[in-house]
Amino acid sequence: MANVPLEERERYLTRQKWVSCIVLITFILLFAASVAVFFYTAKTQVARAEANVTYLPDKYVFDEKG
Repeated sequence: MANVPLEERERYLTRQKWVSCIVLITFILLFAASVAVFFYTAKTQVARAEANVTYLPDKYVFDEKG
């Protein structure tokens, strides 16, 4: 590091600081968005009901034994 000029080191450190801030803000925004989507989908979840319908033919012969 002693061979690198002071201006270049400062420029590098400033750039690294900005990149770190941008990455951190991006992760925070993505986390907040994922939490918001999770709560939205949990709050608006629709209950599901299923019905099985068995149709019998018109001339169905019932068994008299049972």
